[in-house]
Amino acid sequence: VTERVDRFLSYLEVEWADVPRVAHEWASWTEDKRLDFVLEWSIREDRLHSLREICERGEMSPEQRARFAQLETVVARNRAAVDRLLAE
Repeated sequence: VTERVDRFLSYLEVEWADVPRVAHEWASWTEDKRLDFVLEWSIREDRLHSLREICERGEMSPEQRARFAQLETVVARNRAAVDRLLAE
């Protein structure tokens, strides 16, 4: 579980931090690139859901919980932009 949590955290930290850049460049993306983003975003949401469950079960180390709390802050900050992109 520890290794999986670390992988998911690293992956999601990068992906969610990249949302402002994606939103800024969205208008210049091709329809195919936009579709890829939309279809693949469900993977990110699935990983986030898994981390929430693992955290709720108390299976994260203190360091992982701290990283997850920071990730949740980034998610909250960027959620509206993601929702807008997925709706287009």
